[in-house]
Amino acid sequence: YKVQYVENHAYKLGEIVYLVRDKISNIYTKNLGEKQAGLLKGMIYGDTRNLDNEIKEKFQNIGISHITAVSGSNLNTLLLIMGIVMYKFNKKKIYVIIQIVCIVMFCLISGLELSVLRAGIMTTILIIGKIRNTKINIFKLLLVTFAIMIYINPFRIFNVGMIMSFLSIIGLSLFSKKIYNFLESKI
Repeated sequence: YKVQYVENHAYKLGEIVYLVRDKISNIYTKNLGEKQAGLLKGMIYGDTRNLDNEIKEKFQNIGISHITAVSGSNLNTLLLIMGIVMYKFNKKKIYVIIQIVCIVMFCLISGLELSVLRAGIMTTILIIGKIRNTKINIFKLLLVTFAIMIYINPFRIFNVGMIMSFLSIIGLSLFSKKIYNFLESKI
């Protein structure tokens, strides 16, 4: 047998992600100050390490500590802003590549939180489906996303956060139209 050294590319990717996240953090701190930057980092990508203890306590007391929890909505907000900015450009292929790169980077920067990873996989599949002019069924999309996430880490099947993330999307998919129609009839 011959022993061969294999370079660990995942480690280098982790370093790059850490450097990007650190650079973003430094920009926030430099321009906003420590207290405001800590809050912004929590709200944008879920990093609450530098969140002021007084703010944490106030958020907990009034029941809004979820504001600093990263989720798929953070990713979708980023993509919405990107869409508005990129709308001026007619380079659809470049826009799609930039979108997918941003999805991957955001997932990595946010620490691969399950809800962000779920949203990232689902959004990437939707983008690819749109390019191919394929109509995608939400339940099939959820099933494929679930399968990918379980393939990556089979132990996630026991993660309550992941189960709740998928159940919330299933619930929204099943009942959103009924709720909308009900609210519309009452207004």
